[in-house]
Amino acid sequence: MLTRRLIRIKVFQSLYGETLSTISGSQLHPIVNKLKKSSVGFYQTFQSVLAFPLVCKQFMENHLNPKEEKYIVDELSVKTYESIANNPIIKDLENQNLVIEYFNNPSINWLDYDGFIREAYQSFIKSKIGNSIDILNPNWPFFFQTIKAFFDYLMIDNPNFDQIMEGERMQWYDEKLAIDLMLQNVLKTYKTEKGQFQLKIKKDHVLRDQNLGIDLLEKTIAHYDEIQDIIDEQTTKWELERMAKVDRILMTMALVEMLHFSDIPVKVSINEYIDIAKAYSTKDSGKFVNGILDKIKKEFVEADKLNKSGRGLL
Repeated sequence: MLTRRLIRIKVFQSLYGETLSTISGSQLHPIVNKLKKSSVGFYQTFQSVLAFPLVCKQFMENHLNPKEEKYIVDELSVKTYESIANNPIIKDLENQNLVIEYFNNPSINWLDYDGFIREAYQSFIKSKIGNSIDILNPNWPFFFQTIKAFFDYLMIDNPNFDQIMEGERMQWYDEKLAIDLMLQNVLKTYKTEKGQFQLKIKKDHVLRDQNLGIDLLEKTIAHYDEIQDIIDEQTTKWELERMAKVDRILMTMALVEMLHFSDIPVKVSINEYIDIAKAYSTKDSGKFVNGILDKIKKEFVEADKLNKSGRGLL
């Protein structure tokens, strides 16, 4: 599922480039639709990565089976091939709804990258991750280790994979960490005694993430003007002149969370937007955003403006 940080980033990206003080009524719909499209695209990208080992397995069966070679092959080559081609965990992927959806309507057609599939298989075996597997002693832990190592190789150790994904999905580097966490969580749900995945990601999860993002987006726009007054009161003329547009949007979103999201701790909101500012704005933005938000937070607390009643929310 989308992490809250990624949801915040997607909302910020949807707002950037808009004149927020003038948005109303029907002007809001295209921005909301842009956010929805980005959220759906994230899940489609996850499906594509999740399905890749199965695509690789099918390609290997058709093109890289060492048993079909005319020359004599060694046992290691056969075992290496079988570690993926005969991997029961990869076979189980074939019956998962998310993977079935991918093959019915692939957002990334991996067969367009047949050269990469061949290279990925061969390079995986030679990589440090691939070499860590006890290839000659296959058992359930071995098959699990193989699929985990294969995903690690793609997500951690393969710049060519990053290049392909960036070409297919402009937001890849924003989404990569969240997708990797989802892959690890999927593997944690695998039950060897049952021999099947227990995938938890459903359409309602997609809608829930979308709704959280839409709520943040709509409230940021609705309260934009009043939040600007709060920010301007806490900044000198010099600070206003040097303030990056990114910083202003991120601080506005943070203050909206403080005032209008009762279940999100203030400290979490501040820290999240400091980190996003460091990643997406100037080298000094983290300190700048931190200083302004901290001043405003103290004023909110003194004026009892924060609607945070739970433990640790202040």
